[in-house]
Amino acid sequence: MVPKLHAKGSSFKGAASYLLYDKDRAPSSDRVAWTQTRNLVSEDPNTAWKIMAATALDQARLKQQAGVKNTGRKSDKHVLHFTLAWHPDQDPDRDEMMKAANGAIKALGASKHQALIIAHNDEKHPHLHVMINRVSPQDGRHLSSSKEKLKLSKWAQAYEEESGQVLCEQRVTNNLLRSQGHYVRGEKNAPRHIFEQQKAAAANDNPHYEAVREGQKSKDADIAGRGRDQAKRHKAQWDELDQSHRQSKAGILHGVKRDMARAGRKILEDYKPKITETLKRQRAEVKTFDALEATLFGRAKNAVSGLNLLKRVYGDERGSLLSRGFAVLTRASARRELIDKAHAKEIRDLKVAQNKETRAERAKIKERGRDSLSDQDKSFTAERSALVFKQGLESASLRSEWRQRRKDRASAWDKFAEFSAKRKRTMGDFKAAGAKKDNEGYKASVLARQARLAARMSREGEKDKDSKKDRDTDT
Repeated sequence: MVPKLHAKGSSFKGAASYLLYDKDRAPSSDRVAWTQTRNLVSEDPNTAWKIMAATALDQARLKQQAGVKNTGRKSDKHVLHFTLAWHPDQDPDRDEMMKAANGAIKALGASKHQALIIAHNDEKHPHLHVMINRVSPQDGRHLSSSKEKLKLSKWAQAYEEESGQVLCEQRVTNNLLRSQGHYVRGEKNAPRHIFEQQKAAAANDNPHYEAVREGQKSKDADIAGRGRDQAKRHKAQWDELDQSHRQSKAGILHGVKRDMARAGRKILEDYKPKITETLKRQRAEVKTFDALEATLFGRAKNAVSGLNLLKRVYGDERGSLLSRGFAVLTRASARRELIDKAHAKEIRDLKVAQNKETRAERAKIKERGRDSLSDQDKSFTAERSALVFKQGLESASLRSEWRQRRKDRASAWDKFAEFSAKRKRTMGDFKAAGAKKDNEGYKASVLARQARLAARMSREGEKDKDSKKDRDTDT
């Protein structure tokens, strides 16, 4: 059993088009042996993938309906696709293949997710494809991709052990080492176009095949390594730019907060003398009031002063002024209460003026802060554009190298195929020449033998003649 995870995708239509039809993108589906669905209301595969796509598009509503917060990183990679392949000597029936598919789906934690299973018959080895909707139809959550390869590897080992025939011993060893804390990674499969080239070349059974393969693999690995380094460098540059921008904004906000605190303290210091002077004057007024209250003339004077304070303390409330005015004229306690309220109002008015001035100054500081943040955003946008342009050039250069690498690889395999064909023709010529030479030698040997036989027969004939002649003489 060989499980293989493919790259996650965002198009159910694209994945279904590949899985439900032939590889040459023809509308025929001869290679599809059978299909089956899971957690879907339809068994028709073309209806099934459309339902899966609609479920993925409805992710936000599903989350809201289930009470799940729509937070975290968003991903459009909703399509999970993996393959299960048996050994060419094995011949599992549909029930056995479905049992394996269900086991693999369960191992990935996707038992409640929508799935479409497609069995193909276009290879010597039995195999099937499983397409899973990573968006849960219950709550809209995304299926976790954590350690999914390891989960499938462990499941495949358990599947083979249960069947009583372990065909992949290396997987058993790798899983054991992983359980002991070692980092073990299997060799990556070659991409399809490279695999096809290598497969065609290997069919020639040429001793130079491995040398060409390793040479091309080394050159691919060199560019791939530089690509990984470039990706890391680009990420580090983005992280650095983002961190710099965040620090600059934090510095501006910290400066605004600091300046606002300083402005508040400065205004407070400016108002302290006014408050001190007001309190000093109010104490003197209270002392004078108490002294005047000791005489009839003084009480009359305090009453007049109280009537003047009424409007300052209570405003234009006519009814209040009349009732309180009578109390001020007749009672010393009312006059003293009025003075205390007038003094408290003066302190409040000072505080109001202080707060108003503080708010005005803070508003100016906030405005300057907003201008600084706007300038910082503009600077960030300019730096971001410059980085996008720079990294775009580097990425384009790497893509150009890959295009040239693909041309060079194809050329190398074409030359190898040409060399192999020429070698094959040469070997055929050698064999034909050898056969021809052997045939001519055989004919020559036959003629030689015939010549020797004729000579011997001639000699024997001469001997017979001599013998007859001798007999005739004797007679």
